[in-house]
Amino acid sequence: MLQGRSGAVCTCPPLLLHGEYDTYMETQIKKTTDLSLAAYLSVAGVPFEGGELHPNNKNQVVFTFRDELGNYDDLTQSYFARKPVKMRVLSYVDELRNFKSMTHSLCKKG
Repeated sequence: MLQGRSGAVCTCPPLLLHGEYDTYMETQIKKTTDLSLAAYLSVAGVPFEGGELHPNNKNQVVFTFRDELGNYDDLTQSYFARKPVKMRVLSYVDELRNFKSMTHSLCKKG
């Protein structure tokens, strides 16, 4: 698992995995395979826990986040609803590049 920094109900795009409850930290763990959403969540301040290859698809990465503030679901819904947000564009682009690089690195190893 690589370390770095950031599932709504959606009938279309990528696979969104359910949240798991972490009893040690009393914080929900959330997972997504959506690269753009992962970058968005990271820039929005949702702590990124790591990435790993999807168990059923070795060409896809599952990104794990810790929902410490309880805003993961709201941010995800805003993302899919395409609601305007204040965000530094270059920060988003940098995070997108970081997550893309992680994806290529993990898929190459897998």
